[in-house]
Amino acid sequence: MKSNRRSEAKMGNKNPMYGKQFSDEHRQKLSAAGKNRIFSEETKRKMSERMKGEKNPNYGKTFSEEYREKLSESQKGRKHSEATKHKISIAQIGNKYPLGCKRSAERRKQISEANKGNKIWLGKHHSEESKKKISEAHKGIKAYNWKGGECVKIICNVCGKERYIKPYVLKRKNHGKFCSKRCQALWNNKYMKTKNTSIEIAIEKELIRKDIPYMKQVPVCAIALVDFLLSNKIIIQCDGDYWHSKKVNKGKDIAQDTILYFKGYKVFRFTETEIKKSAKKCIDKISHFISKKTHRDSMLIDELRRKILAK
Repeated sequence: MKSNRRSEAKMGNKNPMYGKQFSDEHRQKLSAAGKNRIFSEETKRKMSERMKGEKNPNYGKTFSEEYREKLSESQKGRKHSEATKHKISIAQIGNKYPLGCKRSAERRKQISEANKGNKIWLGKHHSEESKKKISEAHKGIKAYNWKGGECVKIICNVCGKERYIKPYVLKRKNHGKFCSKRCQALWNNKYMKTKNTSIEIAIEKELIRKDIPYMKQVPVCAIALVDFLLSNKIIIQCDGDYWHSKKVNKGKDIAQDTILYFKGYKVFRFTETEIKKSAKKCIDKISHFISKKTHRDSMLIDELRRKILAK
């Protein structure tokens, strides 16, 4: 009762500040004094309780159209400072609603009940100028589902093939970089690999010791990402016992080697057991094959030279 009497005693023209206006300087001082003011959790709770329900001075009131327009005009062109933006960003951490989180049936019912009888947009329409702006913002390539326009030429990052695609495809993640899903998988395997396996390291050490030039993790013919590629189209694959002993993967390895053979490659597959037993013997097999192939090639060249000279 005392608080009500005190409030009535200072209402309207009884208030000592009635009809007075603060100067800009005084307003700035008030604003500076209120900045960076931190309320305790208990104070926040009390403030919230004091403004709930019927205690709120705006409880049950409806703003007139004129007042709404004034509020709208006062907020136009208002921009948040960088500090305010940062505070809003911090406050939104952990809020899952903007990330597409679905609301519960109970929450949807509450929103529905709260919006019943809401006539703010009832019977209203966008102006012609507003319609034009919305149309321009979603026209042509700006539209999220736009599928028109001329095709764009892309070059695959793996096999180098040329391909023509629609411009809207370029908006999608990792699209427009590869000609097929196979090439994309090879690329992912190459660049997502964080470190070499122990058997690959053992083979690499032997190749360096034998002074054999090589390239690591090379996509070949867009069908395989080989562990080591040597000169003369020689491929080395280091197969782990667990993964490559499975029936499905064995069939894939055989199919892959067959295609590479018909494309002129010689594939050497060494199991984990063979490499751990002796990586030197594995590389010796390759060295023997290279020397034998070199000798055979030199004999063929000599024979061709003799035939040319005989003519």
